[in-house]
Amino acid sequence: MGSGGRAVERRTVNRGDGGSIPPTAVSKLGNFFTPHLPVSFGRDTKSRWSLLIIWYLVSWVPFHVVFDISTIDPERVPELVYTITFWLTYFNSTLNPFLYAFSNKDFQNAFKRVIKCQC
Repeated sequence: MGSGGRAVERRTVNRGDGGSIPPTAVSKLGNFFTPHLPVSFGRDTKSRWSLLIIWYLVSWVPFHVVFDISTIDPERVPELVYTITFWLTYFNSTLNPFLYAFSNKDFQNAFKRVIKCQC
């Protein structure tokens, strides 16, 4: 019983592992215990991630192979091949922020709102 003869309700928030924490701790922690994955991690999302991984491999693996070979024997790698693979990695690094941003549904929706001036 609390002050004034009323029962004090003690609320807690379930952590998901059988324990619980007081709501004040939850408000201080924000969404610490909430996973930040999309609700539906469907085929569309998996295919986007697959394409991003393939793009990463296509961009970086040739450079690493060429670089390793050129480290061992520089005469084996033509200058043009080295230059192309080198710039391919820079191109990948330039596109990565855009590819990851546009593969995020929240970003896509926000970007559409900004383009339509619905801020």
